[in-house]
Amino acid sequence: MIVIRESRLDQAAVSRIWRENRREWFQDSAADFAQVASCDSSAAALVAQWGLSCNARGERLLCLNAPEALIALIRIYHLDNLTEFRSNGQTEDPGQ
Repeated sequence: MIVIRESRLDQAAVSRIWRENRREWFQDSAADFAQVASCDSSAAALVAQWGLSCNARGERLLCLNAPEALIALIRIYHLDNLTEFRSNGQTEDPGQ
């Protein structure tokens, strides 16, 4: 599982992650977002690409402790088929 250590998952952070961590992160199918306090649509783009990478292996990206803003963006962009969200042991289907 990848632990995302960014408090803000915005365009600057996502650009850095894309350059420095993408290859390693995209090999994993679970991410903990507990330290992420805010995000923008760049975070949704990262999750979408990561989810596509997981789907290519027959998996879904498991997002633990994702901020509500990220869950909302995933819903808005209809990317729920790529992800599964869990918080405190609960499963949340972003398509609901």
